[in-house]
Amino acid sequence: MNKKVLLAVLAVLALLIVPMSPTMAITKADCAFTITGIQVLDLGKTWTEGNVAHIMGRQVRGTFTSFELGTGTFEATFDRRVNLLTGEGTYLAKPTITITAGGSLGLGTGSISGTGEAKVTVVGTAFPLRGSAVYTRGTDGFAGAMIRVDFWTIATGTAGAGTIAY
Repeated sequence: MNKKVLLAVLAVLALLIVPMSPTMAITKADCAFTITGIQVLDLGKTWTEGNVAHIMGRQVRGTFTSFELGTGTFEATFDRRVNLLTGEGTYLAKPTITITAGGSLGLGTGSISGTGEAKVTVVGTAFPLRGSAVYTRGTDGFAGAMIRVDFWTIATGTAGAGTIAY
C-alpha cells in the first residue's frame, strides 16, 4: 500500500477515535402550564363542506403561566376540522410561547415555537381538545431546548404538562 494512502487512512481513523468536542450534558425537567384569557386575533377562513366544518388560519393569543418555565404569552395559528354528525375532529396548530418573566428552572426569557395536534370532541357548543405538542425552535434562554407536552381544555382555557430538555 502506498505510504501516502496509509497515512491518510490512519489520520482519518485517529479523528474518529478522538472526540471533536466535549459532550454536553442535557438536563430534563418536568413542567406544567396553563393558558388563560384566550382571545381571537384573526378568525381565519371558515366553511362547511358536506358534514365537515372547517376553520383554517385562526390566530389566538392568551396568557401563559408555568411555575417552571415562567410567564408570558401564548400565540397560535390553527386549523380545525369537525364532523358535524359525529362531533369528532382534528386540530393542528403552530404555537409560540414567549416568556417575559422566567420561572424556577432559571432559563430566563425568550421564546419557543413548535407544532401541536389534538383530537376534538364536540360537547354542546364547546370544542374541547386533548392532544400533544412539541416545541423545538427556541431563542435566548430557550435556544437549544425541546419541550414535549400533553394538553387539554379546562374551564378557564388550556392546561398541560410534560418535560423540557435543555
